[in-house]
Amino acid sequence: MLLVQQTNPSNEIAISTTTFSEGQNALRLLALKSDDVLSKMDIEKEGFKAFAGDLVVLEADFYLNSIENIENLLLIDLECCSCWDPTVNDNQCPGVRLMMSGGNDFLAIERGKISATNLQQTSVQFPRNEWVTVRWELTLANTDTGVNKLSINGNEVINDNGMNMPNATIFRDVFAQNGIDFTLQEPVFYERIQVGATANPTMEDIELFVDNFSIKIN
Repeated sequence: MLLVQQTNPSNEIAISTTTFSEGQNALRLLALKSDDVLSKMDIEKEGFKAFAGDLVVLEADFYLNSIENIENLLLIDLECCSCWDPTVNDNQCPGVRLMMSGGNDFLAIERGKISATNLQQTSVQFPRNEWVTVRWELTLANTDTGVNKLSINGNEVINDNGMNMPNATIFRDVFAQNGIDFTLQEPVFYERIQVGATANPTMEDIELFVDNFSIKIN
């Protein structure tokens, strides 16, 4: 099932027949800069389950129509919402994400929502105003046995071991620091993917195009 996430009514989503990677069209997304509400404009896919031990391969072509600083722009989110403790308000849908970092446009694997440090690189900047193929491979684990690979236009920029799923003990300890009893709901599995401008905290309006998105779970 595909859904649309749009937090600003002035954000835009449409089918482009003039800018595409293959075929005859692509998805055009416009995410305006954030104000008091975080700006988001993306599509969501639900209805799958990816468990620890599974290999998840995500691929998409992106065209970023901007030369501005895009630090912290998020392009892909892989999340579990059902794992959140139902007794704790404001479900954060923990997971891992692809985010621009390194001062501007070095694509990284963001792990803050699972209470881990980000996996970063500064070897390849994200090209602008041209089609870019991103491939993200994860062998899922809630320990450091997880495998995280990221390629840009066929060039591998990240290949690191590290947790890429929520860990019940870590979540319990983190929330306990704020006096909250938190129990991660098990079994834990990823069930939602978001693609596009999944969050635009930048000071710029971001126009991007997405084509050839796929997710494979083995």
